[in-house]
Amino acid sequence: GNNNASEQIQFNVDDTAPSVTFLSPVSGSIFTVNSGSQIFNSSVNDNLPVAMVLFMFDNSSGIGFNATAVFDNASNVWSAQYNVSALMEGEHIVTVFTEDSAGNVNNSVSLSFTVDSTPPLVTILSPSSGSIFTSTSSNQTFNASVTDSLLPIDKVVFMFDNASSLDFNVTAVFDNSSNTWTAQ
Repeated sequence: GNNNASEQIQFNVDDTAPSVTFLSPVSGSIFTVNSGSQIFNSSVNDNLPVAMVLFMFDNSSGIGFNATAVFDNASNVWSAQYNVSALMEGEHIVTVFTEDSAGNVNNSVSLSFTVDSTPPLVTILSPSSGSIFTSTSSNQTFNASVTDSLLPIDKVVFMFDNASSLDFNVTAVFDNSSNTWTAQ
């Protein structure tokens, strides 16, 4: 008679997405028009080979885009470089999209960063332009309103040219009651 021969195969079921960690830049980073190209790095770990890693940029209110990451064997890091100065001004979110060879996807790891290419708006409130002071005028108070549409103002410095001797700077202090920066 005929005999039925059995054959066994072994296989693994993998339904676990790769784990992802953003390495750089730091979430909350601030870039300017002078920041140029920045490297976005992430580590991706999985029990299967990683098939693809993309950095997905939302481009704030513009059209989103992807940057394909490249794997560096020496550092075990996936990286993509992008000129952040070319992005629209505002807050951005970049998400790491990873897929392993079984088709498991992880797109849950993101970070935010801000592109600020507009300098703060400064209005000198006092003294008025053209004011004349004498050697007996003693201490004068200088006030300015300084605003920025995206970020808080960290520091204001009044720079004096001191026509007859060395120039000097005075760091202003924020006055909560008048919402201005003051130097004496």
